[in-house]
Amino acid sequence: MGEQKNVYFNQHGEVVSRGYDGRNHYEQIVFNLRQVEAIKLIIEKYSGKGHDQSQLN
Repeated sequence: MGEQKNVYFNQHGEVVSRGYDGRNHYEQIVFNLRQVEAIKLIIEKYSGKGHDQSQLN
């Protein structure tokens, strides 16, 4: 497994991780805007009323 990092939404709505390399602070994109929107749609689709696990198969 990869290293665990804290992630944040930046001012553009992207999910980013922040770090420091010893000289500079940086921001690395984890999920861009299109990926964030796709995740939202998936969550909406599978969190609707009447949804059960058998519909996933």
